[in-house]
Amino acid sequence: MVRSRLGPDGSRRAGTIQLFPRLTRNPRLLVHRHDEGDHPESRLLRSGRSLGDPGQLRHRWQPVLLHRRGASGRHLGGGGGGEVIPILAFLVMALGTDAAAQAPLPLIPYPQHVIRNTGTAELRHRIRLEAPEGTALSALASYTSDLLELELGWRPTIVSGIAPPAGLTLRIVAPDSTLGAEGYRLSSQSAGVIIEASTDAGLFHGLQTFRQLLHAGEPGTVPLVEITDAPRFPYRGMHLDVVRHFFPVAFVERYIDLLSRYKFNTF
Repeated sequence: MVRSRLGPDGSRRAGTIQLFPRLTRNPRLLVHRHDEGDHPESRLLRSGRSLGDPGQLRHRWQPVLLHRRGASGRHLGGGGGGEVIPILAFLVMALGTDAAAQAPLPLIPYPQHVIRNTGTAELRHRIRLEAPEGTALSALASYTSDLLELELGWRPTIVSGIAPPAGLTLRIVAPDSTLGAEGYRLSSQSAGVIIEASTDAGLFHGLQTFRQLLHAGEPGTVPLVEITDAPRFPYRGMHLDVVRHFFPVAFVERYIDLLSRYKFNTF
């Protein structure tokens, strides 16, 4: 909660608001505003306090729609007077580095190291898995197939070992202290995209970055980049208050999907 301060003449300074985020069944954000002519001193209204003087603080609550869905059911941007406050995007950007302020790519959170080259890579309809013998990546491969079908409209072929060139290669490498348990490297070249990590968790995070890169240019292409990234914080979570509010199963599943998409690891 942020206390806003008013001008000496009692008028409201531009942009001074109090935000009280609250998840409800109808996802809205309550915005606490000070009216024009408020008292010159900023103060918090305590429960049960009487404010009989017209010059004192007057409070009003305004609901602001956080998001909406189109006729197709797809998630769209918020509406309502043009005032949209994307809380989730704001929170996940806080997990990035200072480079996020100068982000040349639409990535949230922004990776630690990014080198962008000229050109794009066009994806072929194959995914290649490279892992030491005995490493199980079937679940990750299935997830990747579902992801590409959702994002691009086609389901790729899964290959392993020595295979023809693939549009996307998922590779498990030897433990690397620079990557840690959840880090990854993503290399996008004209021949295809390679994501490598020491664990399947690292590959999963790399896939989330790859997913965002799919929206950085023409459909079916990704920009040529070299990315090395690892989480800044080991514990990254969000809370859902299910004591005072009821949420259907579909909402909770969607909530968890969004957390994983932005590399949160605790719910």
